Amino acid sequence: MLKLFTRTDDEKLLCQFRALAPNISLETPKNCTAEAFRLYGELETQEPEPNAKVAIWYGGKEPNMKKAVEKITRAYPSAEDYPFAGFGHGEIMTYPERIAEEILRFLG
Repeated sequence: MLKLFTRTDDEKLLCQFRALAPNISLETPKNCTAEAFRLYGELETQEPEPNAKVAIWYGGKEPNMKKAVEKITRAYPSAEDYPFAGFGHGEIMTYPERIAEEILRFLG
């Protein structure tokens, strides 16, 4: 099921799991995913927040992101759309230095 959801091969999926903090339980990513799906469902009825600082980060190789980006930018009109070229779902998280640079750039 996870391979279908992430649309990735075994080695890439293993890299994503290795990138998790060593003391994290499997409940943490499970809870994060559940909360993300809950919040995603609320975007359609949420009042737009034009001043919210939001980044939409995803792998450039992820399929079907157009609808998600449209949904998020409706709720957050000034959201920054940033696909990480060459990456699939969650793969950028296996490069902590790169993601840290992007976080600092975004917050700067």
